[in-house]
Amino acid sequence: MTIGENIRRIRKLRKMTVKDLADRLNISDTYLRYYENNARNPKKDGILRIAEALNVNPEVLQATEIDQDAALHRLFHIFSEYNGRLLTADSIVKGVADKSISGNEVFVEFQSLKPHLSSWLVAYADYAASIDNAEQLQNPVEKANAILEAQKKFNNWMDFYPETLD
Repeated sequence: MTIGENIRRIRKLRKMTVKDLADRLNISDTYLRYYENNARNPKKDGILRIAEALNVNPEVLQATEIDQDAALHRLFHIFSEYNGRLLTADSIVKGVADKSISGNEVFVEFQSLKPHLSSWLVAYADYAASIDNAEQLQNPVEKANAILEAQKKFNNWMDFYPETLD
């Protein structure tokens, strides 16, 4: 998704009109529509103001399509910024009980993010259980709808974190 699509999506999830958000930002409705329609992209300070007005982390508004190289660079940056540590399955548990994990697979641990990752893991476990339940449905329409609903719920959780912890 583009920045504009994310602004529109979050604005709608917040049940705000274009006018509501534009008023909060002290800009015209037309200018906000330029952002939402990707005719213009807000500068960094604009993204910060929009994120504050929508009560989300600015990262939520960023474009989500990134290539593999960009993803690796972000991961490397996060790894170094948040005390990342590489672990192998063997270093986590000797004689790994889950045979689907080989002893030489690599895992990443982020010491500084542990409290946040714990809440994310709970939300992800709920999401994974919802997907597993949906996969058991026989009716293809019900199955598709249940999967979409699970994805929507998890994506909303991520968009509004940490607000969703309340």
